[in-house]
Amino acid sequence: MSVEDFEKKLENMGKPEVKSVPPPMEIKLAIVNSQRSAALGIWFIVVPCYFLFCVFMKYYFHFNLGLFDTFIELMASLDKTPGMKFISPILLVGLPLAGIVLNVLAICHFSFDSTDKTLKISIKLRWLNIAILILSLALVGIFMGYAFVENIHHQNL
Repeated sequence: MSVEDFEKKLENMGKPEVKSVPPPMEIKLAIVNSQRSAALGIWFIVVPCYFLFCVFMKYYFHFNLGLFDTFIELMASLDKTPGMKFISPILLVGLPLAGIVLNVLAICHFSFDSTDKTLKISIKLRWLNIAILILSLALVGIFMGYAFVENIHHQNL
């Protein structure tokens, strides 16, 4: 094969087409930081954890300390006051739910590939966020379970 034949062959060869592939769109809230959400999550579960601690110390371990009684009476008075009935559910269930949302957003990373039309969800192993998430889920489960059992008990009476 001569050089002229080779050049002629190259000239007749078709040019490859480059397909433009857009980069995958990534969805992540910039304000959700794993350290900030862990710190907020801890603050959101302090009151429900302290309330459960006071209840267990008073009713299950029969350890009466004025601080435990005062906090339990404060939460009971919030529930009995007509305009303040919504505060105890917000403190005991709403704050842990907010902690759940914040920590899920902190550990989850979403990416959307428009060429394949697939949504990819990955979870970063941030152990503090996962621990707070599990504790918040447990708190919500405990209080929701208590509310469910208490309402069934009152309906049967």
